[in-house]
Amino acid sequence: MPTIDPDAFDTLGEMLRPPPKPGKVKNKTWRPSLNPVQNQVFECETRNILVHGEKGTGKSIGCCHRVVRHCYENRNAMAFVLTIVKSMSDDGGAWHKLVTEILPEWERGLGLHWKRANDKQHNEFVWIQNQYNEWSQIKGISAPHPDQLRERFPGREPSLVFVDEITMCSTDEYFKAPSAQLGRRPFVEGVQQFIGACNPAGPSHWVHNLFFVAPFDEETGKWDDNFINIYVPLSDNEKNLPPDYIQHLKATYKHDPIEAARLIGGEWIDRPSGES
Repeated sequence: MPTIDPDAFDTLGEMLRPPPKPGKVKNKTWRPSLNPVQNQVFECETRNILVHGEKGTGKSIGCCHRVVRHCYENRNAMAFVLTIVKSMSDDGGAWHKLVTEILPEWERGLGLHWKRANDKQHNEFVWIQNQYNEWSQIKGISAPHPDQLRERFPGREPSLVFVDEITMCSTDEYFKAPSAQLGRRPFVEGVQQFIGACNPAGPSHWVHNLFFVAPFDEETGKWDDNFINIYVPLSDNEKNLPPDYIQHLKATYKHDPIEAARLIGGEWIDRPSGES
């Protein structure tokens, strides 16, 4: 397999010159500790994945581990962690989990080398060692408006895009713009994926249509194998939650049965017409 010329990084799109070449990992057989459904996400090689479930299920944790695995196993991988606003990536969000929990776990277990940095637009990213003892990259980006995606994604060549809280995204442009760029990144041999994670909204939401309705061809009765939706039950992650977490949720949504059904029951349910 060819080695990437370090001088070529500036022309491969988005990537600034990486740090010095990392050393070898210490334990190639190591795997992260995941619950059964998180492990399903970790192993999934379907092109388009939706990971959904109630609050507190560890959806983002499973997705972030998949992101790191992709970048570790592929040469020159570039993953985007996309949110609608930067604050969603800060305390408690996917990016925060990635740099404070997920990557340190890989560092302890695998001996993975990684380094935080900023690009020319002051967006944070991390260099992450891959199995070829070269560098891949994970970048956090935010786009409050779908028009910004049409402006920012042409010319970019990510090899994986993870959209956290995708049901908070207003239109399917948050799927179309990133997905149209996947599959083009050089030196990446593994599947180049789009991953979305969310709490349920209603069946009328574009995310539900994209992942639950559109992949099924009513004429042939066949499902499009490029799409999969994975439900993560709260019971799988309950042992990792504070003892009163679920009771607190029930008290919070006591007078809002729709949100209770979504965020505690994991149901895709619309609000009645006219109800705000």
